[in-house]
Amino acid sequence: MFGLQICHNIADAAGTVQLLRAIGEMSRGMPAPPVPPVWARALLMARSPPVVTHRHPEYDETAAGGNHDVLAHHEPLVQRAFFFGPKEMSALRELAAPAGAAAGKRISRFDMLAAFLWQRRAAALEYDDDDEVRVMFVVNARGRSPPLPAGFYGNAFAFAVAACTAGRLRDSPLADVVGMVAGAKARATSEGNLQSVADLMAQRGRPRFGRAARAYLVSDVTRAGC
Repeated sequence: MFGLQICHNIADAAGTVQLLRAIGEMSRGMPAPPVPPVWARALLMARSPPVVTHRHPEYDETAAGGNHDVLAHHEPLVQRAFFFGPKEMSALRELAAPAGAAAGKRISRFDMLAAFLWQRRAAALEYDDDDEVRVMFVVNARGRSPPLPAGFYGNAFAFAVAACTAGRLRDSPLADVVGMVAGAKARATSEGNLQSVADLMAQRGRPRFGRAARAYLVSDVTRAGC
């Protein structure tokens, strides 16, 4: 039997997978893991003085207001699992095709699913047209700026946020919603964004993430390396 407990202050999903791989390699007789762990936290430290160069709506607070938490107060929420197989993904890709054509590239499965689920969830919860709704997700920062060495196992990701009114989200074609999600991803991975996040942490005393009302947080672990 094997058990694992991690502290997210020390490692992210990719760092945890790195640890598990090292344990497996050493259990098979390797004297040390082929990719040694690297601390290197100084690479992501804030500047002195801190200079926030990007917008970071993921750390903004919004007033609840509107239709927030209506269902939670009056109706039971039911959990369901939904499977998106080849047929479902093909149907979504047809609806999202204009977004890919406009950008001149193939749309990722994550962008399609995140956009579709965000749109359908907001409609199901019957938010008022003027309520701001958000979709938030994590973007891997490895391989981006600043460059991190192989073996870095600390937190190396940025939060991406797309936001609009519930009315606009409900009435927009799926292709437009996919464009919002893809745009949020591009902003989160833009040059200097990670450094700007570090500076924001120092400047504002580590504000809490995701305190916005009507926010839908999507988590994708398919590329964590498991």
